[in-house]
Amino acid sequence: MAFPVHSFDCLWSELHTKRNDQRLNSHNRVMLENWRANVDLQVIVDEKACARYMAKYAAKGEPRSKSASEILKLSVSSLQNDDQVSPAFKKAMIQVAGDRDMAAQETAHMLLSLPLIGCTFSFVTISFDNSRKVNIDAENEGDEVLQKSALQEYAERTKIE
Repeated sequence: MAFPVHSFDCLWSELHTKRNDQRLNSHNRVMLENWRANVDLQVIVDEKACARYMAKYAAKGEPRSKSASEILKLSVSSLQNDDQVSPAFKKAMIQVAGDRDMAAQETAHMLLSLPLIGCTFSFVTISFDNSRKVNIDAENEGDEVLQKSALQEYAERTKIE
């Protein structure tokens, strides 16, 4: 395993496992054998690494189905002689860009009402600007309307001497 470090005003690393093909994703063989589907293994060490990893997959090109060309043909065929091509092309591109092709695995999860992701960790957002949340569940007039922030709770914790 190698952890190359890149420096552009910050320090970060990426996991590169040993493999026989440079285009093969980093993976865990045992997990791959059991899951029997495309698996990408990456160690996320901080927020920026998580954002980079998610952006990589959000921006990843997907093979387009024939629907893009079909939509364009329908848009062009519906043009009148005096219509301009530009509005029809814009309309077609909006329809094409708005929809994306779904993988079989994603479709199966949606049809079975299964979650697309799963996580065993719980996350707490901590605001450092001393802002507080409004307590919507305050039933009695004596209840606190503003909840203490995690930062305030930590500052007021019981300290062991």
